[in-house]
Amino acid sequence: MKSIRTKVAFPANNPQWTLRGWLYTPTTTALSHPAIIMLPGFSALKEHGLDAFATLFAEAGFMVLIYDHRNFGESDAEIALEVDPWIQIQDIHAAICYLKQQPNVMAESIGLWGTSFAGGHVLMAAIADPDMKAIVAQVPFVRGHHASLQTQKPEKWQALKLLYENDANARASGQNPKMTPVVTRDPSQPAVMKQADAYAFFTQLDSWPNQVTLHSIENSGNYYPIDTLAALTVPTLFVVASQDTVNPTALALEAYEEIKAPKSLCMIPGEHFAPHDAAFEAASQAALSWFCRYLM
Repeated sequence: MKSIRTKVAFPANNPQWTLRGWLYTPTTTALSHPAIIMLPGFSALKEHGLDAFATLFAEAGFMVLIYDHRNFGESDAEIALEVDPWIQIQDIHAAICYLKQQPNVMAESIGLWGTSFAGGHVLMAAIADPDMKAIVAQVPFVRGHHASLQTQKPEKWQALKLLYENDANARASGQNPKMTPVVTRDPSQPAVMKQADAYAFFTQLDSWPNQVTLHSIENSGNYYPIDTLAALTVPTLFVVASQDTVNPTALALEAYEEIKAPKSLCMIPGEHFAPHDAAFEAASQAALSWFCRYLM
C-alpha cells in the first residue's frame, strides 16, 4: 500500500498561531482510517527522522499527522526557539481536533506517538484526553532535573536559579531572551546535550538552528510527567533504549512501572537515538503492532 504526503496547516490551541506539518493518507479505497499524531522531541523538527516511521504507519493503513511544535520549524513562533512543554501539550489537543474534522479519519480511533521530550507529552496528553485509543512513548523524557539538583547539588542549583532570574528580568525589560546551544561537538562546551549521537542526529539538518532559549531549560527542568502516570488509562507502549544517557534507561523503566493502564515494554539495544538508526526496525514494528492492536 502506498501513501500520499501533503502539507497542512491548522490553528494551535491559541488560534492566533498556526501549526504546520505533513498529513499522510493511505492510497486505498477505504472511506476512513484510524489516525496517529506524531511529535518530534526537544527542539527537533518534523524532518528529524519522523518520515520513515510515518510512511510505515501510513502504508499500513493509518492517517498520520506530523507537525512542527509552536516556536519551531515551519510553525508560527510566539517566542522563537522556546520549548514550553505545557503549550506543546495544549497544541496536541488542537491537532486532535484538526484530525477529527477530516472526513477520512475515524474520529473515535486516534493514537499518539511521541519521541524523547515529546514522549512525555503523549503521556500527559492522554491523561487529559482518555478518549485516545493508544499511545507510544519512544525513549521518553519523564522527569526534569530541578528537584534532584536542589537536593543533591544545592550550590549548582543556586547558580542556575540566578541565571534564570536574571534572564527573566532582562526579558521583562524588553531584552532578547538568553540563548543556549542544544548540542555540541566539544563536550567541554555548554549545551543541553553533549552526547556525540545527539550532535550527529540534530545537525543532520543544515537548516536546524542549534539553540533554544534559556527559559526552555527552566521549563524542562520543572517538567515531571512521571508524577502523573498513575492516572493514565490509555494503553501505552514504552520503547526504551538499553544504553540511553539522554533520557536515562533506569528512569524510563521506573516510569513504566508507575503505569497501571494496559502496557507493554519494548527494549531496544543502543543509545537514545538508536530508534532512528540501528534499532529502527525493532522500534517501528513494535509501535506499528501496538497501533494495529488498539486502533484498527
